[in-house]
Amino acid sequence: MLSDLNLSDMETCYKVFKSKVIKSLDLKEKRFGIEPETTAKLAEKVRKEGLRMYEIGISYYGRTYEEGKKIGIKDGFRALWCILKYNTTSLAMFIKYMFTGFFVAAFQYFLMYVFIDLLGNSSEAGQIQSNLISIEIALLLAFVLHKELTFRYTASSFFDILNRLFRFHIVTGFTFLLRHFLFKTLLHHGIDYRVNTLIGIGVAVVFNFAGYMKWVFDKSSE
Repeated sequence: MLSDLNLSDMETCYKVFKSKVIKSLDLKEKRFGIEPETTAKLAEKVRKEGLRMYEIGISYYGRTYEEGKKIGIKDGFRALWCILKYNTTSLAMFIKYMFTGFFVAAFQYFLMYVFIDLLGNSSEAGQIQSNLISIEIALLLAFVLHKELTFRYTASSFFDILNRLFRFHIVTGFTFLLRHFLFKTLLHHGIDYRVNTLIGIGVAVVFNFAGYMKWVFDKSSE
């Protein structure tokens, strides 16, 4: 589903490639994670380069653990992680975006708690200031996580990173201002900062994904 391939089994025991295809893949995994990594990266070539992939039946006799079978439960969890990490379909990126966004949201929520409850910035001005600062810190964390995990963008230079970070802030700038205005408005109407913060986060999630995928981390513009 995340690779957009019609496959019944990924851990196939056998895979056959044209040499130029397999040599073009930058493979990272060292254990059974190589299966989902290879499948995901081939799937991207299927979508972008028109490669054809076929699944055919085979017969084999699997080894027992006593005979030297190596795969275990940790490899199952690693496979799930690699499926999420290496696939680049829109669905896969959106799921990673939501996963990363949840982590960033929790981080900003924690920052708001620190600034307001622990550091005592509980006045209206203090809450507004805390909201602005926590948003910016959370945005920097979001940029790193989306670059490395969600969209797997490899920067060509330090200036490219600055360019992408600038684009990232352009996209989020609109929602930043919208969240600030919304936070002030809801605060004046007596909405608790906890609920207020969650509403602002929800607004950001809706508006940012398309901008990140189509402009900030668009690999066609590398």
